Amino acid sequence: TAREVSAAVTTQESASGSINYALSYGTFDDFISVVLGSDWQAPQTIAGVAGDITLTNVSATAAALSSTTAGKFTNLNVGQWVRILGFSNTANNGFVRITAKADAQHLTVATLAAAVTETPAAAAAQVRAQTIMNGTQFKSLFIQQRLASDLWLRYPGCYVSAWTLAGGIGQFMNGAFSILAQQEMNQTADVSTGGILAAPSGKVMDPVGGFGGVLWNEVPVLATVDSFNLSFSNTGAAQEFGMGSSLAAGVLAGSMEVTGSIKMYFRDFTIYSRFKAETSGSLAFIMKDNASNAYIITLPSALLLNAQIAAGGPGQPVWATFQIEGNPQAGGGTVIVDKLPAI
Repeated sequence: TAREVSAAVTTQESASGSINYALSYGTFDDFISVVLGSDWQAPQTIAGVAGDITLTNVSATAAALSSTTAGKFTNLNVGQWVRILGFSNTANNGFVRITAKADAQHLTVATLAAAVTETPAAAAAQVRAQTIMNGTQFKSLFIQQRLASDLWLRYPGCYVSAWTLAGGIGQFMNGAFSILAQQEMNQTADVSTGGILAAPSGKVMDPVGGFGGVLWNEVPVLATVDSFNLSFSNTGAAQEFGMGSSLAAGVLAGSMEVTGSIKMYFRDFTIYSRFKAETSGSLAFIMKDNASNAYIITLPSALLLNAQIAAGGPGQPVWATFQIEGNPQAGGGTVIVDKLPAI
C-alpha cells in the first residue's frame, strides 16, 4: 500500500574464527581429534614380563619385534609408529614404524638405524604407542572465551574445519585451528560442565632440538630442511540451516584434504627423482619437546609436486621446494598422527 520494503529478518546465525598455537605435547589433542573425525587410540603401555620381548635385526633398516606372550601386540597396527625403550643397545631404542603384522606376537618394523638382536631381561623392554587416523566420526566442541571474571563468550557446537602446522628456521612449530560455531552467546559466569585443566609442563617444540627430521618411506631425508607447512582441511565443511530457526541444525563434515610444501637445500637428485617419477610414498615429520615427548605426522601416500629449483645468485645456496599432496592409502587413511611419550 505504501510501497515499503519489509524490515530485515535474521535468517542465519553463526560464528567462526581461528585459534593460533605453538605446538606442545598433549595440549591440542581434542582439536586434532575433531578435525580428523576420529578418536585417539587408548595409550598403549606395553612392558616386558620375564624377558618376553625380543628385537631381532633383519637388515640395516628393518627388524622383527616379537614376544613369547600371546596377544602382546594385539592393539598395535600396521602403519603406526611406536616407541621402543629399555634396551641396552642404544640403537634399539627410539621410533619404529610397523610395516607388517603376522599375528599379535610378531611384528615387522622399519628402523631408523640398524637394530642389534637383543632380549632385555625381566621388565626392561618397553613399547609405547598412541595413534589417530582420519575417519568418519562427527565430533564437536564446546568453547568458551574468558574476557574477565564476569565476562564470557560462549560458542556451542564448534566444528574444527581445518588445521595447519608449520615449522621453519627461527620459529616454533606453529599453526592454527579454524573453527565453525553454531552461535556466539554472552555469559557472566563459567557455564562449562568440565573443570579447567592445568597447562602442560612441557615446552613448545622448537626447530632445533624439537625437530626430529623428515622421513620418506621411513628413511631420513638427508637434505637439510629449511621449512615445511602442512594443511589438513575438511573441504566442503559448512553449517546446515533450515526454516524455523536461525541457528544451524547441523554441519556438513566435508572431506579430508591434505596439502603442504617443503623447502630444503638441494643436495642431490634423490628427492627430485621421486618427483619426476611421480612416485608416492610415506612422508613423515617428527617433532619433540624438551622432555622428548613426540608427535609423528605421517602421510602414508604422499606425492611431491611442482618442484622449484632456485639459485639465488653467486655465492647463494641452491634451494629445492616441493608441493606436497597427501592421498588416501589403500584401504583408506590420508593422515596418521602418532603420539609417543618419552617414558
